[in-house]
Amino acid sequence: MIALLDCNSFYASCETVFRPDLVGKPVAVLSNNDGCLIAMTKEVKALGVKRGAVEFKIRPLLKQHKVHIFSANFALYGNISERINNLLYQFAPEVEQYSIDESFLKLDGIHNINYLNHGKQIKHTIEQGVKVPVSIGIAKNKTLAKVANKIAKKGEGVFVIDSEESRIRALKRTPIDDVWGIGRKYTEKLRKYGIHTAYDLSLAPEEWVRKQMTVEGLRLVKELKNQRIHDIVLESKPKKGILYSRSFGKLITDYSELSQAVSEYANRVAEQLRKQNSVAKIIRVFIHTNPHKNEPQYARNRVVTLNVSSNSSMVVSQVANAALKSIYKPNYRYMKAGVIADIITPADGVQDNMFDNFKHDEHKNIMQAFDHINKKYGLDAIKTASCGTERSHKMRQHKLSFNPNVEYPVVLTH
Repeated sequence: MIALLDCNSFYASCETVFRPDLVGKPVAVLSNNDGCLIAMTKEVKALGVKRGAVEFKIRPLLKQHKVHIFSANFALYGNISERINNLLYQFAPEVEQYSIDESFLKLDGIHNINYLNHGKQIKHTIEQGVKVPVSIGIAKNKTLAKVANKIAKKGEGVFVIDSEESRIRALKRTPIDDVWGIGRKYTEKLRKYGIHTAYDLSLAPEEWVRKQMTVEGLRLVKELKNQRIHDIVLESKPKKGILYSRSFGKLITDYSELSQAVSEYANRVAEQLRKQNSVAKIIRVFIHTNPHKNEPQYARNRVVTLNVSSNSSMVVSQVANAALKSIYKPNYRYMKAGVIADIITPADGVQDNMFDNFKHDEHKNIMQAFDHINKKYGLDAIKTASCGTERSHKMRQHKLSFNPNVEYPVVLTH
């Protein structure tokens, strides 16, 4: 059996960890630069507010109902997600973190287990230890665990599909657009053929499914029929391309500010490369103005091929800034910049180049020290000097609840 743990309204719930007085009250979290609502508690959803709503357009409604608004704090959410996943190993030998707020647990091989009680114990442990509400769905495979989780969210928080009767009952309760992997286009298409629920789809002939929904659709239907096709994935595949990009909190004209932003993004890209033990052969940098403003527009990008593939923050930053210098033009107000790493290969297979000036062995040792210090003391405890110290380009986060530079007391729950 496989269990799926899904955190309820995760970003909003993370905010209430440090504000327990807001539990049960309307809470919402904004996107980058405090633009749109990307997460909200059920109290906000009850007002008819949809995810992606522009904050300033519904501000009167939010004020009327005293909705507590917070800027997104992804470092905080990532930290809480890590704490949750560390607790999950008490309940299963194999755990796959599917996303920041979802994890699959492989329960095979656990003897004398009552799945409902096991799910309740997981839920209780997470909610008591981390203070984030969760829902648990348990079934034979991932697709049915997703179905069970949807039902759990609307019910008691834990739902188990452990019999043919419970499987059929659950599928009949699940609208076709709630099935994992069924998007808007497939929903419209399937409804035209009279398929409105997960149960309807499970009865469709396999040859028809293959023709209409490809092999992936057929695998989905087989899982709805209680076969296990997709197993737990313990190691994520290295990314084939890494992008770090942000819109600035204000429009930038000054080159030094733009350079600091590109350096910071280059550091992030290099960190991700090292995290997956990879190196990149190509670094691409882009900048552009705001196309929605009635003013002169400019957008350019530059691709640089490294002599030797690298994941050094110093190398990537230096190359990215050289690329920026070649495409920057004064007298424009820039809205966004980004750094992309491409042609990514394993770090163990790097070949030296006799014409390359970088001392890669020394860089490797320095980067290990970088990562160790940042892991111990927090993000950007140490960084390349080109990143600067002011961060005037940073996103608007006027409603940030948690300052990462302030030491907060740790509350232990027994």
